[in-house]
Amino acid sequence: MNRCALARSVVLLFTFLVCRSAVATMPQQWQSPHYATHPLVGQIHDATGIMDWASLMQRIDASQFILLGEKHDNSDHHELERRLLRSIDESARAAGRKRPGVVLEMLDESQQPLLDDIASRLVADDALSISADQLRADLDWPDTGWSWQDYGAAISWIVNRRLPLLAGNISTTQMKEVYQAGIDDQHPTAKALRQPLHDALLDQVFDGHCGLMPRESLSSMVDIQLVKDAAMTQALVARADRQMVLIAGTGHTRGDSGVPAHLQQLGDDAVLSIALIEVDPERRQASDYDALALFDVLIFTPVANQRDYCAELEKSMRK
Repeated sequence: MNRCALARSVVLLFTFLVCRSAVATMPQQWQSPHYATHPLVGQIHDATGIMDWASLMQRIDASQFILLGEKHDNSDHHELERRLLRSIDESARAAGRKRPGVVLEMLDESQQPLLDDIASRLVADDALSISADQLRADLDWPDTGWSWQDYGAAISWIVNRRLPLLAGNISTTQMKEVYQAGIDDQHPTAKALRQPLHDALLDQVFDGHCGLMPRESLSSMVDIQLVKDAAMTQALVARADRQMVLIAGTGHTRGDSGVPAHLQQLGDDAVLSIALIEVDPERRQASDYDALALFDVLIFTPVANQRDYCAELEKSMRK
């Protein structure tokens, strides 16, 4: 083979591997049934345009804190999170770095002692593997609220891979305390950000309740949002000797008012916020999405369901 032919072969092989890497990390078949043929589905975008999986991993490798924002009831988002976690772990091991840690919004502070006990058992027995059913029981996972079907597989993988796993959320008891008494001194970033972020967060909470509640009655819920974000931030920085990954709803991971703002208060700016976002049939280009200004990276997926959440909320309030 002459030099030109060899060069062409190398270029073709490199192109094939890059494309294969980008495609292989996306689901072969989307689970969400709506708008799977939308042109943005499966694409990754940042402010400069479309990117492949390898480029995304380069940005992840350069970041201390990786925030994965999801729509909680979208199975494709959960699958992509598991794929991202595996890729982040493999990249850390290949580079000789400490294994990443994970913070979950779906676990609250009352479950942290249970997580610590599970971790101790795994440290004591290298051969131990804990089944998903056993983990559900060990974590006293409630039958209502977060669905174990959605998060059990990720938690099982994280635990049995022996990655540090931390609870990110506040407990129901603490939520009630914040609702009644406001923000306490245990969450300094929440106190510092309350004034500058209050109006913007109040708008978000008001919109999140579909405008069905008086805006002025929702200030306590703003305090709860701030304390939740502060608690997730504290969990992330507690193990900042390694890369830390947060999995939470996109309201907690947006750059203007979520966990990134709290990390910035602490002087931590090596943050990458990735939103897993459902496509809109009326918006065909990434530049049509306001979320592009709120997150560092968008990964587009089909739509899980077409429920009218506002109608459901209104019906619930009538009851």
